[in-house]
Amino acid sequence: MVHNDLKINHLTIVKNLEERIVEHWLILNPALSDDIPSTTLVVVARNDSGSILQCWTKRCNTIDPCFAEAAALLWALELPRDNHFPKIMVEGDAKICIEAIFAGFDTIPWKILFDSCKH
Repeated sequence: MVHNDLKINHLTIVKNLEERIVEHWLILNPALSDDIPSTTLVVVARNDSGSILQCWTKRCNTIDPCFAEAAALLWALELPRDNHFPKIMVEGDAKICIEAIFAGFDTIPWKILFDSCKH
């Protein structure tokens, strides 16, 4: 009923599961990866109507999702200052990062974030 009686392709499910397992394994064991681990950070500026004003991207030398979220959040706070946006609202889904900000800036390892992300 939920899937409208669609046929299930078990081979595709197993292949997708295998890719996710390998991805998680490489996060835990980055030395096994042939590539330099990195993540692309994206920040999108929108106006009050939701229209895109500007977008930015940059590479960050990590594959840790929490670290990437923290780096993106930091960058999302720097860009409005550098681009003279007088009022901002930041959205994100990384609860741990938002809680860290409310806990105080002294608790956030900013230098590690700066050193790991290329402009």
